[in-house]
Amino acid sequence: MNVASGPLAALFGSSGLTAFQYPLDLGSDPARKHFVQFKIKNIQPTTFNVVKTAVNSLSSAPSVISSYYNGIVNNGLKSVAPQILEKIGEGTKTLENLLVNLQPQTSKATAAISLYMPDTLSMNYNQNYSVLSLSDATNGLSRKAGQISSVVDGLIQYNNTHKNGASMAGAINSLGGDTSAYIAEEGLQKIDGAFGTNATPIILNKMGRAINPQLQMIYQGVGLRTFGMEFIFTPKSQEEAAQVTAIVNAFTYAQAPTVQDGPGTYFTPPSIFEITFQRANSNSLSPMFNTLQSELNNVVSGANLGNIAAGIFGANMAQSLTLENDRVFKVSDCVLESMTVDYAPNGWVAYNDGAPVQTRLILSFRETTILDRTKLQLGGAR
Repeated sequence: MNVASGPLAALFGSSGLTAFQYPLDLGSDPARKHFVQFKIKNIQPTTFNVVKTAVNSLSSAPSVISSYYNGIVNNGLKSVAPQILEKIGEGTKTLENLLVNLQPQTSKATAAISLYMPDTLSMNYNQNYSVLSLSDATNGLSRKAGQISSVVDGLIQYNNTHKNGASMAGAINSLGGDTSAYIAEEGLQKIDGAFGTNATPIILNKMGRAINPQLQMIYQGVGLRTFGMEFIFTPKSQEEAAQVTAIVNAFTYAQAPTVQDGPGTYFTPPSIFEITFQRANSNSLSPMFNTLQSELNNVVSGANLGNIAAGIFGANMAQSLTLENDRVFKVSDCVLESMTVDYAPNGWVAYNDGAPVQTRLILSFRETTILDRTKLQLGGAR
């Protein structure tokens, strides 16, 4: 089933896409000039020759190893170490590039779904941080240094006070009366270690002290952006109801994997979505084109001459009919993580043929690539 009418028929009909839209006057009705477009691309299973890739990657290894062996023998390791490290770095970079570029192959878009702009449209940006305790990271090194300093200061003070009367036993006894939290923590930790208890925080609390974890915020990386859309379909005609059914089925089919031939060991992943936000070009010939297409369809019953004309002239007119909306976020290729279809959002009501009077579709997407500042400076995610 292709787009029934309107300027979007010209946009998609000539490109060989199976196209759907809701509502049917999308793009031509002045109130429906803005829409979101979903193009569906299928994952194409392919082969990967591990042996050939490894051989190609290591083809220069014998000569490299030989030259470095001779260099070590003749000049010593120190003279060739920088070169070895440089080659290791090059090899690591090559491997990283190989793995990053190992993305699944996709077909050209096989279907296009155009829907009205949803009532809410939000994008989630996620940056990942973790909290690190410097106290834990250093195993309390600063406090241990404080403990040593307190002991030394205590011994010096005791010696200066008692001078000729100083003794080891007296020094130890004097440290026992030290109110320093460093000394208390050291002694309490030894007791906890011996008895398997955890009384140190309680005693420190009694002293009006608490260990400062010295927290630091550590950046861990960027998350893949997520966003969702919700659509309410209330078809006004049998043709529009058929479009709604086709749209729901297209999304349902695209979000499902395929079990590959054989014992079913592997899946072919679900489809990839290319999503753009479009607006009808108010300066285009779309209203006149839509009227002409409709009139031609009525010339000969069942001949659909208007649709044929749309297919012939649509490729040249497509760019003038719609423009991408650059005032909202752009997204790279996405996967459909979750999908909810509610056939009775306000209670079950159906037409005589069983088509629901109203259907709610909830879609949750996640991008497949990371958005960084470089992409933002270039104008978007793609």
